Amino acid sequence: MELTRHQDADAFLEHAGAFLAAREAENNLILGLSLAFEPMPLLYGEPAYFAVRRGRGRGGRSRPAHAAHNLVLSEIDERRGDRAVDA
Repeated sequence: MELTRHQDADAFLEHAGAFLAAREAENNLILGLSLAFEPMPLLYGEPAYFAVRRGRGRGGRSRPAHAAHNLVLSEIDERRGDRAVDA
């Protein structure tokens, strides 16, 4: 398993944005929150947690989280995982 933590929404979207946009109907909450944090990193008073996880047999996951919104996850299957996150 590989976890990549991003310090801000810009870095997170650079890494996971293409995958999230390709499946926008499933990921619109993650995209919306991430885009809201781009111009205002302290939108809710503290920075959000942005991470992308890749692992064998489980594909990839994208994760922005903030105390005000709890945790939001996106998961992809193994067959498409490496191609989507590498894009």
